Amino acid sequence: MSYSSLNQKKLIRAIEFASKAHINQRRKDPQGSPYSVHVINVMSILSLESDVEDINVLIGGVLHDVQEDTNYTKYDIEKEFGSIVARIVDECSDDKNQDKKTRKLMQIEHAATISPQAQLVKLADKISNLRDIQSINRPAKWSEERIIDYFDWSKKVTDNIPVTEMTKKMKNILSKIYEEGPFHNHPFGTVAEGVKIYDSVTED
Repeated sequence: MSYSSLNQKKLIRAIEFASKAHINQRRKDPQGSPYSVHVINVMSILSLESDVEDINVLIGGVLHDVQEDTNYTKYDIEKEFGSIVARIVDECSDDKNQDKKTRKLMQIEHAATISPQAQLVKLADKISNLRDIQSINRPAKWSEERIIDYFDWSKKVTDNIPVTEMTKKMKNILSKIYEEGPFHNHPFGTVAEGVKIYDSVTED
């Protein structure tokens, strides 16, 4: 079996693993999209928009929320996908034993010190989330204040990740997103009207 075929099989197995792990979870958008849509999008940003070819990073992107948001552990991930993937996922996972404020501060602090591979996943994750917020897929119940706070906090996290040959494409994407702001694709600039836009689209 060729190296390419082997990696393809590993990636498909990771997508299946993540889909099952997140099977009962939904995104916070108005339609309650399956959570697996997000992790596949993170992988897509890494591969298609950032030209990442490292299979461990791509798998780490698919699995980045498994340890934090499901019952699977770092050991489970290592057993299935190896120590490098397990380390990447672990570095991208919050410590749920800490309160939310502490977790958010730790993300800012750790962004500069996690491995280059984990930094790539972190950037792709933030791009995916911020794009959702800019679109009709933004969290339906979030206030404008919470949306702005998330944008501001995300910028603090991603600003702590240095520009390198590997990160520069995603850093450029993020610069544009931050320049546009959270309400870029909402001409009326409110969550409630954003939901109305979504409703009108689905009714047609």
